[in-house]
Amino acid sequence: MHPHRVHTTSTCFPQLSLRPSDTARFQPLSVLITPRQTRLLTVPETVARAIAVMREEERSRADFRQLAETAAEIVDRAAAREDVATLLASECIFEVPFSHQVDVDGHPVVVRGVMDCLSREPDGDLTVVDFKTGAQTPEHQRQLDLYVEAARVVFPGHRVDGRLIYLS
Repeated sequence: MHPHRVHTTSTCFPQLSLRPSDTARFQPLSVLITPRQTRLLTVPETVARAIAVMREEERSRADFRQLAETAAEIVDRAAAREDVATLLASECIFEVPFSHQVDVDGHPVVVRGVMDCLSREPDGDLTVVDFKTGAQTPEHQRQLDLYVEAARVVFPGHRVDGRLIYLS
């Protein structure tokens, strides 16, 4: 492996299969969850926000509104879950970018990504939260482990753990 190669991880909203052949990706789920810290948005408000944060290629799709409605329904169901509501009641920072150097086969590799959410409890403990839809995969845990490792470097002396929250 080349010592200056940069690997990028992504926390983009996993594929919403509106049709089996649909391979489009949507904006990060945390972009839609963020305003729920202060009050619950209605589903139409969340749909409007989803459309507002769509990339141009997403808005150019014939089914962009259905994509936004599906995302809003997932967010609405998530907000009703006790574990998500508890998380959002803590101090949260959403869409936290990071760069972290790791060793791969004796070579330094820079990993860049965006954590969906970094939650801080009153005692200072931190939890890196990664929202997912779809089936659980081992890759999800490996990705979360990288995020937790990066947060521990940034916040030495704090207990940092990670949590995957599956929303579908």
